[in-house]
Amino acid sequence: MGQRLSILGVELNNLLHPFIGVDLAPRAFRYAGLHHMLQNCCGINGIVFDYGDIVLDKTERIQVYLPEPPNLSIVSSILQKTQELTYYITLKRQIPIVLGGDELVSLGVVEGLSRHYKKMGMICFDAHLNLGDENTISMFSFLKKSFRKLQIGRDLDKISEEISLDNPLSPQSLVFIGARDYSRLEILAAKEYQVKIYSIMDVEKMGISKIIDETIDYLADCDGVHLSFDFDCLDGEMLPGISDPISMGLTPKETMIAMNLLYQAGLITSSEFFGIDCCKDINNHSGKVAVQLIGTLFGAKSL
Repeated sequence: MGQRLSILGVELNNLLHPFIGVDLAPRAFRYAGLHHMLQNCCGINGIVFDYGDIVLDKTERIQVYLPEPPNLSIVSSILQKTQELTYYITLKRQIPIVLGGDELVSLGVVEGLSRHYKKMGMICFDAHLNLGDENTISMFSFLKKSFRKLQIGRDLDKISEEISLDNPLSPQSLVFIGARDYSRLEILAAKEYQVKIYSIMDVEKMGISKIIDETIDYLADCDGVHLSFDFDCLDGEMLPGISDPISMGLTPKETMIAMNLLYQAGLITSSEFFGIDCCKDINNHSGKVAVQLIGTLFGAKSL
């Protein structure tokens, strides 16, 4: 039986320091040929479903970007729709491929997945750990704090007070790959909660293939594994459209190898991709690279 893949876009932008073109990324991915790429991956017996994009209307966009605090009810509504559709797609035995948008989409996606899987693992390709700390004031830091609490199953606050996880992620089921921009307190929190981290230096020393092999073994007893891919894990000097570029990251080749190994292992049961700012991109180059990466995760012959 061929793969049953489902595309869902979430046009949610960064709230406090908006990267103006981030919410356009789902359209850019489609324009770069995502559906055609995935259909080729599925083969004759597979099928690609496209559930369109969850979008803000003009009034909601204005309200979201008002001075602090942002309109959390609008954000909660978007995340609720994301949660419901992610859960529906999973119930239909389809593999969700959620396109951001901002990293905040993870809140809705993981909530929906938690209703289906009893013991879910999560692989995060990300330059940041997003574990936060009480003394850090950074890009929508209170939202990142909620994201952290969602990931490791702590009590939720503010933005996520309406969100409840049926089966919260265990911190021991989290794996970060490519991290290189984090605080000492985040490292201490990761050690305390036994979150597995492969920094960019680990990638350099061990090689991406070894890291993926270890990750596959590490999450082998999970009944579902979610891939969260923030394009800032890539070297900021190599891709013009990265919304929050940081140098000395993974190369496109390394991430292609990683996606190919994950496909061969049959490990990934859901995925999300975010962190591309279309207003910074050049001729949709980043969108095209994104499509190649997503395709490789599902069997495209790009290597």
